[in-house]
Amino acid sequence: MKDKLICAFLAMLVMININISAKAEKISFEFKFEKPTIKKIGNEYTIEMKNCLRHEYNGFVIPAKPLHILLPPGKEVDKIEVHGKRVFIGKYEIEKEKPLIVNGRKFSPAIKNEIKRA
Repeated sequence: MKDKLICAFLAMLVMININISAKAEKISFEFKFEKPTIKKIGNEYTIEMKNCLRHEYNGFVIPAKPLHILLPPGKEVDKIEVHGKRVFIGKYEIEKEKPLIVNGRKFSPAIKNEIKRA
């Protein structure tokens, strides 16, 4: 009997916790990035940042932080805020994306002259 009472009490606690967390209306995330590491490889420079993946952007390979955020059912994103500042760290010939070879045909990326600042 005592075991059944404890199980029922634990089940009620779990349901109470689910109810409380389901009423939360705001989700907030904060990410901080460290200074990038720039390495020369051949005639180009590779940019790396801790906890970031290499990502192709306009034909250049740059560090990026992909995020996947699961929203509760029926909820929508109200706004996304990004705070930061631009810091000029120099002018480098950034590593370019490698061409893709499919069935022996070479497809080169459409590389622009530079990455435009938004």
